[in-house]
Amino acid sequence: MLCAVKRVLQARETGRIAESIVKLQEQEDVTLSALQHQLQECEKGIENMFNAI
Repeated sequence: MLCAVKRVLQARETGRIAESIVKLQEQEDVTLSALQHQLQECEKGIENMFNAI
């Protein structure tokens, strides 16, 4: 267990972990942005239906 902790705390490993986290966050941001856009389109469609009624 101690060997694994020492390995993770090495600068090279922490850098690799940080890069992976940043890549994951960028992917999530794209997904969130797409979902927010889709939500806006749905809300606009609902509003148009209410106006038509």
